[in-house]
Amino acid sequence: PNSTYSSTDLRKAIDRAMGTELFYQITYRVKRTQDKIILELTGFEKSQHQISGALHFDSNQGVGLVINYTGRNILGYSSRLLVGIDIAEQPKYRLQYQQNIGDSKNWWWRAQIFRQKSRQSFYSFSNKGDQLKNIYFKSNVQFNRDLNSLFNYVGLDINYEYTKIKPKLSTTGGTSDARFIRKIAPCLEFGLVGK
Repeated sequence: PNSTYSSTDLRKAIDRAMGTELFYQITYRVKRTQDKIILELTGFEKSQHQISGALHFDSNQGVGLVINYTGRNILGYSSRLLVGIDIAEQPKYRLQYQQNIGDSKNWWWRAQIFRQKSRQSFYSFSNKGDQLKNIYFKSNVQFNRDLNSLFNYVGLDINYEYTKIKPKLSTTGGTSDARFIRKIAPCLEFGLVGK
């Protein structure tokens, strides 16, 4: 209040406010008095709770329904909660919580978990092998300090990742593993001949 700002200062301030993703619109109104011109800015905040969704299909992941929820200031002041779920043939989910802290909100921390269950084929010597079941899990916690609130920050990230790959078991026969192994080492195979 009662300060002079250039048009560049105002543009940067509005860009910074819109960059927070808290507002869907910022409007202005100019008031003239006898000795001053006053600029009033009004920010229209997005809803505290936002839900979005989409259908998807691709030849690798299959058909699915993606549902996303974003909640602001649900678990604490200056915080954001994200929940994303992909209900599909190969499902996945993400849960993320972030909170800005400190007087100027230049410090922030984030915790996240992500899990994905997928099926994928493996290839050996250009030949397609069996289907593999893959379970991937990742969790991390970050502590950060903004250097420039929209562009740079520095921080510490503690990360944990887990992958479990398991072949799909089948008794219906299939490609002989010996034809792959024989290129690496001598082998002898017993069993019925497939059709």
